[in-house]
Amino acid sequence: MLSVGAGIMVGAQYGIAVGWLTFVLLSVASVMLHRLSIPWVFFVLVFCWTWCFWISAAVLRTSIETTLGRLMLFLGLLGPMLGGIGFTYLTQGKENRREYWSRIVDPKRIPAKWYLVIFLFVPVLMTIAVLLDVTLGGNATLVRLENRVMPFLSAPLTMVPFLLRVLVQGPFPEELGWRGYILDRLQTRWNALVSSLILGVIWALWHLPLFFFKDMLHSVHGIGSLWFWQFMVGIIPRNSGIPGTPYLIIDKNQNIYLFIKHGTDSKSSRTRNPASCNTTGKQTSADIFQR
Repeated sequence: MLSVGAGIMVGAQYGIAVGWLTFVLLSVASVMLHRLSIPWVFFVLVFCWTWCFWISAAVLRTSIETTLGRLMLFLGLLGPMLGGIGFTYLTQGKENRREYWSRIVDPKRIPAKWYLVIFLFVPVLMTIAVLLDVTLGGNATLVRLENRVMPFLSAPLTMVPFLLRVLVQGPFPEELGWRGYILDRLQTRWNALVSSLILGVIWALWHLPLFFFKDMLHSVHGIGSLWFWQFMVGIIPRNSGIPGTPYLIIDKNQNIYLFIKHGTDSKSSRTRNPASCNTTGKQTSADIFQR
């Protein structure tokens, strides 16, 4: 209707030909914007952006240990964020754009009780995993924890760059697209749980090129390994909230901030070699719980 009205007004002022041209251009723009709001368009473009860098790195055998490798990993990670911000501005109005940024940076949107989940869920889970490992006769997990924790205790300020690196390597660039934008689009058709399960499957598939990225933890384990299935299948319940039902929080309050913060607790070993996990080279119960 807007394109028709604009075409009539322009036609009355500048002539029928210009009016028809205006009508056609606005109609095409309207159709394009409508198609951009379709979730699958978002997924295709994000996959194309990310896989362009990650598959190129895999084909060129570029190691993640090199500067170029880290750059290509980072550029690929930007796919969801660029897609989320770009599609928000292309398909949403001014109020929804403001709401988008509010959900990212405003911690007051999260009820106080859920901060206990954010800060305690992963530590409690890891404590249970360590206790199980020790009970079953393992000690490698304690050595691993000591190796990771002691440097931070001896130099607490080193925790700041570590957390910033972890944040940039996953939660921040990913959540701005997955939960920041596309989950809302999915929820216009399905409920929160179904939408999260769909997103979880697609999100898992999005990581596939990392299993061919030289020296990535993913590629060291390889496709088809136990770690591969733990990682791929584990993303789905983590995303849908099955363990702690965080999808209910999103459905109610539309908070992205919570998941950006919570994600920093689970992605700190993205590029670590599995040989450093324990002294035997085998997975412990703590390794499985962590991933």
